[in-house]
Amino acid sequence: MRALCLAALLLVAIPRPVLSQGAPRPPREVSGVPADLYDTVNLVTNTSWMSGTILWNVVVVVFKEGVTAVQRSRIYELVGAHAVYLDINDGPPPLFYVVVINPDPDACTVQQAIALLHAQPEVDDAFPEMVVSLDDDGASGGVPGTPVGGGRECPSGTGLLR
Repeated sequence: MRALCLAALLLVAIPRPVLSQGAPRPPREVSGVPADLYDTVNLVTNTSWMSGTILWNVVVVVFKEGVTAVQRSRIYELVGAHAVYLDINDGPPPLFYVVVINPDPDACTVQQAIALLHAQPEVDDAFPEMVVSLDDDGASGGVPGTPVGGGRECPSGTGLLR
């Protein structure tokens, strides 16, 4: 009996796992992409590493067939995802996962995330979300009012993702 009481006292003194202390959970995959994600304030054009207009805080991920939700969650944690959206208009696989990450004025977080994602065996492809505007004749072009990238080179590594 004394050994049981001692064991119980020791267990009480052991810190609980981080999960029981409200650790952040990976984002849920939500069906449908919010329209405000494409607001001009989230766009940048002609960065040092990408010509054209892209979302400065979004990377689109295509997973290989058979990748589980648990595996996808691990990938989202790697890039510091804040939200994940599925485009309900995608149709049959492959599905495009729109992953929202930290913003950067030159979309350097997007560049770092793409490099990291390409190194993951579960990922089939990763790319920036390109945005175009169509004029009255149907010709594509840049989005008016979009900030131009600062021209700085993006740092190597993954330091901006956290």
